[in-house]
Amino acid sequence: MKRFLSILLAASMLLCACGCGSKAQSADEDDAEAETEETGDWFEAKITMGNLHDYFEYREFHSNVKSYGVEITSVQNSYGFALRDEYTAANLQDHPDTLSISFTATCVVNAGTYSVDYNTLQYSGTTDSTESFEITDKLQFWPKGDRTSVYPYGVYSGTYISYLEAFTVTAVSGSVFLKYAESEEG
Repeated sequence: MKRFLSILLAASMLLCACGCGSKAQSADEDDAEAETEETGDWFEAKITMGNLHDYFEYREFHSNVKSYGVEITSVQNSYGFALRDEYTAANLQDHPDTLSISFTATCVVNAGTYSVDYNTLQYSGTTDSTESFEITDKLQFWPKGDRTSVYPYGVYSGTYISYLEAFTVTAVSGSVFLKYAESEEG
């Protein structure tokens, strides 16, 4: 009988220890769920200043302007954020993305005569005037896409070179619905 009670006591102590470990794990899982809500193959990621770069990376998007569809005559720049390679947008009609990113930047506009390597955006030439001004604006998550809307201010051409400097995120709010990129391949 004593042997049976010893085994029963040992088993109950083991169950208590397992229960404590399970409870600690649940608390960690609750913290993770505060950031994401998972349903099916997509999940909602609540984006904050602290985790923005876990999901998105800052990008400059370049678009070539061609003369007669052949020769590049200028490059237009847009600035925004794109999803990291491990994610893709779920683009769910019933669950709209609400991400909003506020930013500040300095826009530099150089007017002059330039020779531009349109592949690298390196330029040389003579600058006749330089103007800079502060920008405060917001980016939203692009519906049906994998990036935020972009701030379209930047040009590299033979007469103007303009770009943003000191792009700084000042506030982040909202959420996006994402899938892991691997789930689309499988």
